[in-house]
Amino acid sequence: MIERVGLEFAERQRLEGNFAEFAKSSYKGHYPRSKDITKDLNQCLEKIGWVCALYKTPFKLLGPKGVQSVESMLIFAPQSILQEDLVNTAKLERAHGFYVCWANLDDDNGHIWLITCGAQNLKEAQNTPAFTKLFKNSRGTCHAQYHFDTYRYALDFLRLVALFDDLPVQDFKAGGEGSNQAFPRKVDVYFLRALRADNHRYFQKAIRYYEKSAELGDVEGFYQIGEIYHHYRPTGITECPNFAKALEYFKKAGEMGDFRAYEMLGRFYARGNGVAVDIQQSLGYLNLAADMGSEIACFNLADIYLYNEGVKDPEKAQAYYNKAIKMGKSKLERARICHRVAKRYLEHSQGAGLDKEDKKAVFYYQKAAILATEVFGAEAYNRMAYWGKKYYSYAQTLEWCLQAIELGNTKLYTYVGRSYYEGRGCVQNYQKALEYFQKAIAIKEDYEAYFALAEMYFNGEGVPQDYSKALAYYTKALGGRYEKQEVFRRLSQIYDKGLGVEPDLKKAFEYLKKSCGMWD
Repeated sequence: MIERVGLEFAERQRLEGNFAEFAKSSYKGHYPRSKDITKDLNQCLEKIGWVCALYKTPFKLLGPKGVQSVESMLIFAPQSILQEDLVNTAKLERAHGFYVCWANLDDDNGHIWLITCGAQNLKEAQNTPAFTKLFKNSRGTCHAQYHFDTYRYALDFLRLVALFDDLPVQDFKAGGEGSNQAFPRKVDVYFLRALRADNHRYFQKAIRYYEKSAELGDVEGFYQIGEIYHHYRPTGITECPNFAKALEYFKKAGEMGDFRAYEMLGRFYARGNGVAVDIQQSLGYLNLAADMGSEIACFNLADIYLYNEGVKDPEKAQAYYNKAIKMGKSKLERARICHRVAKRYLEHSQGAGLDKEDKKAVFYYQKAAILATEVFGAEAYNRMAYWGKKYYSYAQTLEWCLQAIELGNTKLYTYVGRSYYEGRGCVQNYQKALEYFQKAIAIKEDYEAYFALAEMYFNGEGVPQDYSKALAYYTKALGGRYEKQEVFRRLSQIYDKGLGVEPDLKKAFEYLKKSCGMWD
């Protein structure tokens, strides 16, 4: 629990999900759900008196490498100086000098947290007591002109809020009076010192401060120590990784309410990391995490029931997947989990020929497409068509292909063209077949579509018979691997009989040899 900023552990997980989604969408310059993201973030932040707003206009801010331009960012500040629907940066600079933002910087840092100020207000900001208090000893000293600390996780955002809230308003004003208020809270001091030591790989020092932070009730402290022993070789500790020590601290973190720790314990017992393999113990810890709202634990449990021969139970596996889906707080979130479940079933069936698993994959792709058509539809319908061919009618497969195309999936033009050409799942329609084949080659070099068009012109199906056009398309079809034997056979016929060209028996013979050579 992060009591110092009034948010529960589960709420922090909700923050992290929104930050991750915004990072993914803004990195590509798209904001399909920016309003939903900011709305959900503001619902989480309401109880701590903070608010966030999306700022899409290019803006200059002070970053780790100096004054930088960003295309988009989320700006966070106390509710008293920021409105959700209007980011007034001038007002922010006048009131605070500093604010917190989540920005996509055009460098190796990617998405990072910044405590920053408007570039025009840099000089005034550096003269405030807040500057010294926030940045002293941050990666060294605060004398460097463009030296601001960066933060990458939702947890660190909440700590920044705590640090801001501990500073009196006058400390953000140039020449402001000092304050007797303690800054920052002791638990934050220890954790931030540990975080810096951890980042610089001073692991012994980090462990000491994480311990002190945890003793004051910070669940993150014990978890981070567990991570150090799990992943790194701290100075003075010989075993790497030290699973026994990691196990000890993950147990402490789990008892304090950190379900990630129970996830780790479940994996340790499943893999025998530092302990004897004990599937029942693994199931016990993973169930604790799942009951606390861990989607990852549900997937781990399902994996065990799918793959572990000792407890194999496909029905239980599916029940845990369904439990994970129910954890989604919105249609989009549930669709994302359905999409993951479908992929999991395909991975499980690969090479094993498990028809039931393939059918389940199609079922969950379908659920994902229904829940969030615009986001997952194009890919989901494509997957449904590909994996559903064995189990569903041609008509159903064609319907899914057309739905995928409608949502922007251009990879299926040739398949749909073939369906209309052969009357597969529909009434035979050469005009529609021609239309989709032409669309396919307009998008990219589609050799299957070239061959199909060549056949149509060779046979005069839906188009006037034209051997010259057929020859041109057959020649283009040679660039791919599809139907090469048939292409060579057709070219041999064309030059043997002089169809649209001067007869050339030598060429006809060479193409015939190549056609025969396609077989062993």
